[in-house]
Amino acid sequence: MEWICKKCGTKNSAHRDVCEGCNGQAPHLDVFSETDLIFDQVIFHLFAGNCDSVHFVSQDIDEDITGKEKFYLKFKDIKPEGTNGWKKFKKCKFVATNDIAERIIDPRIGLYDVVVNKSQRCFTEYAFSSVFEHCGLSQISIPDVVTRMDSRFSGFSSLRNVIFSDAIIEIGSSAFRGCEKLESVLFTGEESLKYIKDLAFEGCEKLQHINFPINMEEIGYCAFQGCRSLHFINIRSLNKIGVKAFSQCTSLQEVDFNFFVKTIDDRAFEDCKKLTHVILPDSLIELGENVFSGCTSLRSISFPGSLERIESVCNGCSSLRRVFLSEGVKIIRASAFNNLPLLEKLDLPNSLEEIEDYTFSCCTSLSEINIPSLVSRISDTSFCGCSSVEKILVSPDNKTYDSREGCNAIIETRTNRLIIGCKNTIIPDTVEIISEHAFAMQSNMHSIFIPASVRIINIGYHGFMGGDNSTLRSISVSNNNTIYDSRDNCNAIIETASNKLIVGCNTTIIPNSVKSIAGHAFQGCTGLEELNLPETIENIEENAFKGCTSLRKIYIPSSLSYVDKSFWTMNGEGHSSLEAITVSKGNQNYDSRNGCNAVIATKSNVLILGCKNTVIPHSVNGIANYAFQNCKEMKNILIPDSIERIGAYAFSGCSSLKVIVIPPRVKILNGNTFEGCDSLKNIIVPRGINLVGSWKLKQDFDEIYRYELDIEYYDYSEWDKWRNFSIE
Repeated sequence: MEWICKKCGTKNSAHRDVCEGCNGQAPHLDVFSETDLIFDQVIFHLFAGNCDSVHFVSQDIDEDITGKEKFYLKFKDIKPEGTNGWKKFKKCKFVATNDIAERIIDPRIGLYDVVVNKSQRCFTEYAFSSVFEHCGLSQISIPDVVTRMDSRFSGFSSLRNVIFSDAIIEIGSSAFRGCEKLESVLFTGEESLKYIKDLAFEGCEKLQHINFPINMEEIGYCAFQGCRSLHFINIRSLNKIGVKAFSQCTSLQEVDFNFFVKTIDDRAFEDCKKLTHVILPDSLIELGENVFSGCTSLRSISFPGSLERIESVCNGCSSLRRVFLSEGVKIIRASAFNNLPLLEKLDLPNSLEEIEDYTFSCCTSLSEINIPSLVSRISDTSFCGCSSVEKILVSPDNKTYDSREGCNAIIETRTNRLIIGCKNTIIPDTVEIISEHAFAMQSNMHSIFIPASVRIINIGYHGFMGGDNSTLRSISVSNNNTIYDSRDNCNAIIETASNKLIVGCNTTIIPNSVKSIAGHAFQGCTGLEELNLPETIENIEENAFKGCTSLRKIYIPSSLSYVDKSFWTMNGEGHSSLEAITVSKGNQNYDSRNGCNAVIATKSNVLILGCKNTVIPHSVNGIANYAFQNCKEMKNILIPDSIERIGAYAFSGCSSLKVIVIPPRVKILNGNTFEGCDSLKNIIVPRGINLVGSWKLKQDFDEIYRYELDIEYYDYSEWDKWRNFSIE
């Protein structure tokens, strides 16, 4: 754009206020005839006009136009450095332009409303780049020729209302992102809008209402994420709701999907914490993962038959009580409804064919399971941890599974494999195999009887009861079983040929004939207080006593030659209740010399297990990893001068420990050694000790216990808790 000087005829570029040829002033236009609505203070009205007389504004405007009813302003790319020029517009009822420039509005003008004229068909990168930034704008009305919006109003802190005409087709990415005071978005048309793009209204925390037109195509990624005041959504017709489109809308209580939504992507309504009920439309054909995760107030949800496959959608919905699955659903994917503690009732549709891993695991209020006739695949973890289940029934028409003889279990008919049981299960004498997770986490189970027909019992990583063996008190095996036994009424399952105890409980008395204890055999036996191992025990396998947190006394027999390291460390759970430890004098590998109430590796002289009553002998030269972990009642302990090495986490969690002295031979001290020692007031260490750096102690005391003295990384934060740290 340019203007022609009337004095000398020189053509000048639009940004010049004086003629390049004669220094003459640009022409003025005092009044124009364009009219528009009058808002409270100033209207910035954009229109395309062709006027002969044009005034180009600079910061040193010559004419005083204060109070003028109308003033026409035509400009391009004007960038005043100050505000003097703009002060003179403050009392004008109209200021109008037909070309938009950058950075021309000063916040002290008090601009409140913008109406865009009919020639402005698209908000482009140049049209609104910073033009209205910081101008106090509160309302925008978009005319019927504007079809697309980009991000020119992103971050406008004062914007409260936006009104779109019936011509708008697309609201672009980040268009109104971060407009923290935006309260209302109104569409005057019913059918034009097709797309709301990614992040369009993200972070509009005051947005309370938006009326979606019909026939929309897509709401994009995070389009309304963090709109914390939005409490109701009415989606009348829409093809796709994008990833996290309405996530973190924490006031959202209701979503009306009507009947036209086809796709809802991952996490679309994640963390909508006030959402209480959801009815998904029959038009829905694709539902992503974790769509309603973190919706902690959600009480019921209904899935349409148009969804053949249901993903994990309700993770963390801790208030969910009812799930309605319509006819047409065929597959429920892994973990779809796991860990819903209040889910009480489940009606599975007759169309269902597959239930995958952990689908309903840890639904601890679920009382009944009914398997329809078409189900041909059920994982043995599908219902693990459903500890309140009292009744299990398989349809008599099911050709793959059965619940024969009213056994309250699910049995794979062809293999006679029991895959899912409950606290009321009675194992039929036709069952041959018990699945790994059949009784996993059945925390209300009190007794179990193994019939003669059982030839294989699969023990999983978390043990027969899945890590929760706290209530089981009675275990018995049929006398006619040739593979397993419960000899001497021991309340355990023993593998007859190998004399290996594979399942124990809180009341188990280990028979003298048992030679080994299998991995996870007593896992989760929180009521086990005394462990008297018979003189026939030779080895203890991995995690055999994991989670036995009530153990007070341990007796190690002379026959014991191999112990998995997890026994000494209790898998990092510590020895909070342990008060007495005795090793048989005839044991060649371990001892408790001088009545020290500890287990010492005889060959290496390393103390590997201690308790609150331990007195460390002067012949010991090392303290192993985790040796005293979680001895919460131990207040003081004397570490003799013979100690050269102290392992990682050796005293971690000793929350009553107040004072400790590190002997002079210890050259390296791991920062994790005293982690969680919250009462530790004094620690005295020798000069020259190494406390910092990335290092590991490589020297071996013993091939078996090499792991015990590995030094791990040092954590400075723990040292800040010590109120008195001194060096001798």
